[in-house]
Amino acid sequence: RDDPTLYLLDAASARVIGRIVPQWPADIAQHAGRAINLAVHADGRFAIATGAGHLVALFGPQGAFLGRTAPQTYRYSNGLWWIGDALWTTDTNRFQLKRLDPANLAVVQTLTLPADAAARFLGPARRHPQTDDPMAALVRYQNGMTVGGVVVVSRDGHETLLAHAPFEPRDVAWLGEDVIATDGVTRQVLRWRADGTELARFGDAELTDRL
Repeated sequence: RDDPTLYLLDAASARVIGRIVPQWPADIAQHAGRAINLAVHADGRFAIATGAGHLVALFGPQGAFLGRTAPQTYRYSNGLWWIGDALWTTDTNRFQLKRLDPANLAVVQTLTLPADAAARFLGPARRHPQTDDPMAALVRYQNGMTVGGVVVVSRDGHETLLAHAPFEPRDVAWLGEDVIATDGVTRQVLRWRADGTELARFGDAELTDRL
C-alpha cells in the first residue's frame, strides 16, 4: 500500500532481487500506490488494475507506460489475467468480465456474471495454469469487499462455486489442478478441486502453526 514499486522476489528464498517502478502518467499517478492486483505476460509486459481508479494500465517489462483503458470502461476493477495475448479483467461493480485487445486496451468481449449471488462484487483472479476452460479462479465479495467466496469461471461465464461458508478471501491461486485461497479470519489456506469439492487445508502442521 502507498508504494508503487514492484518487488521481484527469488522464488526459493523470497529475497528481494530487483525492483520495477511503473511510470504512471501524472493524471493517474495517485492510484499507483493502491493498485494491488497485477498480471504479468510471458513477454514481461504487465497490466495493473487500479481498483478505485476505474481503469487498467499496461506497462512494458521495465515499467514504461504503454496504455490505459478508456474512461467509463469500469466501475472499479480488481482482478485480471492473461490467456495468450488476451487480457481478461473484472468490472467489479457491474459483475462483468471484459477481454481487452492488448494493442489498444479496447474491450473486445464482455461476459456478464450472475448479480444475484450473495457475494456479488468481483475481486482478485488467477488464470488456470494449463487451460483456458475453466479460465480462472475468481474471488467474489459481499458489499464491503471483505467477506465472500471463490468461484471457478469458464469461457462462457458459467461459475462453479467452491463450497465453503463465507470467509475473508485475501487472494486466490492454482496449485496444479487445485484452487487455494487465503482466509483472513482463520489464517488458513483453503483448498478445493475445480469441480467444487472441498479438500483438506493446504500445509502441514508446522506451516499451519506458523500462519
